[in-house]
Amino acid sequence: MKFKTSELTLIALFTALTAALSQISITLPVSPVPFTLQLIAVFLSGAVGGKKVGTLSQIVYILLGVVGIPVFAGFRAGPSALLGPAGGYIAAFPLAALVSGAMGKTQKAPSFFLRLCSMFAGLACIYFFGSIWLSLSQDISILSALITGVAVFIPLDSVKIMFASYVSLKITSHVRVHSG
Repeated sequence: MKFKTSELTLIALFTALTAALSQISITLPVSPVPFTLQLIAVFLSGAVGGKKVGTLSQIVYILLGVVGIPVFAGFRAGPSALLGPAGGYIAAFPLAALVSGAMGKTQKAPSFFLRLCSMFAGLACIYFFGSIWLSLSQDISILSALITGVAVFIPLDSVKIMFASYVSLKITSHVRVHSG
């Protein structure tokens, strides 16, 4: 796989943005999964960078955390962070960036509605894998995992997606981004 300098720069930028926004973290009393702002970066990486840049930026983010760089919420690092309650959500970030990047690039000038749809499709991937892993890692029913790991996050995640959709359209309307 060959990369342009601009693609490598965007991969680094979105990896760093994901790491930075993951530190804006609030522990919720009703969920073992923290509330963070990192989804904004996950969806921006796909919408602005495209499926290749978005996916790779999230893979790099995960690899940095696994090898011990404290990029996960609460400055956590190491494989144990992926084995904890939030591991399935984090592991789905590359897929979410891929989905939002692929769907968001189906038109030359995607609409706000298309960006919203692509990001909600990516969020569905995160919720799917995250809730399954939450159920397994915490030994709780899938219904409990859906309540504590999905339902409590839907309102705020929807706001994050609206924000990311708006910002991505502003960025891509002012900056020519080459990506695949």
